[in-house]
Amino acid sequence: MTRSLLVALVLLLAVSADAREYVRSGRVHRAFLRSSGYPHGRPGYVADHQRPLCAGGSDSVVNLHWQLIAEAQVKDRAEWTLCRRLRALVAQFDQQWRVTP
Repeated sequence: MTRSLLVALVLLLAVSADAREYVRSGRVHRAFLRSSGYPHGRPGYVADHQRPLCAGGSDSVVNLHWQLIAEAQVKDRAEWTLCRRLRALVAQFDQQWRVTP
C-alpha cells in the first residue's frame, strides 16, 4: 500500500459521516465569548475551532479557542485545503462503493 493511499484512508476514516455537512451555531459562538470573559470579542484575536468541523470537530464551546488573527489566516488556508481534499476523497469513496440495486 502506497503512503499516499494509506494517508487518504486514515483521513477518510477520521471523518465521520456527520462531518460531511456541518453548521456553525451563533449561540455556541456567543457562549464561548461570554465564557472566555470577552463577551464583545477580543482585540487582535478570533474565535477559532481547534479541530476543524470538516474533520469531525464539534461546534461546541470546548472546541473553540482564541487565536491571533495572523495565525488564524494561515491555519484557515491549511484547513480549506484539508477540507477540500477530504470532500473529494469522501465523494470518490462514495462513488466507488455505492451499492446499486
